[in-house]
Amino acid sequence: MASPTLRICLPIIVISALAIGLNSFLNFGNFERSFNELERSRIDFLVNDLANNLETGLALGLPLRQLANAQAAIEFELRADAEIISISVFDEAGAAAFHAGQPLPLNQLPARWRLPDKAWQLIERDAQIIGVRLVTAIGADAGGLVLRYTRRHHDQVMQAMGRNLLQASIVTLLLTALATLLGIGRLLQRAP
Repeated sequence: MASPTLRICLPIIVISALAIGLNSFLNFGNFERSFNELERSRIDFLVNDLANNLETGLALGLPLRQLANAQAAIEFELRADAEIISISVFDEAGAAAFHAGQPLPLNQLPARWRLPDKAWQLIERDAQIIGVRLVTAIGADAGGLVLRYTRRHHDQVMQAMGRNLLQASIVTLLLTALATLLGIGRLLQRAP
């Protein structure tokens, strides 16, 4: 039969373990949501900036393929961020007009990357894909811009955070269990 100290401490330790585990789970979820929003806003800013530059040229009446600075602009952004896999500018038919980074099969964008929305996002196993439609000054469809961003950094940060939370939870639980055992044991020793 277990000692009175253990019978009293065991439920306290189990409840503490559940509370610590739940707290860690919620903290991980909050961190992931905040990190995703931060990462998404950074990528959105880049995509929107590139799209605005391209649409400025389109507003001047230039055809998409004649935008002289488009290739240089996407190559600059590709070199500036090692996490970018590729940047593609495509025409209304989905053919790549400008491209930098990992090559596209047949120089054509996959159909799943040509969604009808003005701005869209896809999450694939290895990449986050952000796209925007390009429109002329009169609102006509002129193609789009697609940026592929690696998930490697995201996954590494999430794994590191998960490990840190697990380690902190274990240490907290061990300290809580020790403090509970010592405190209850001391209290029971003093009891008449």
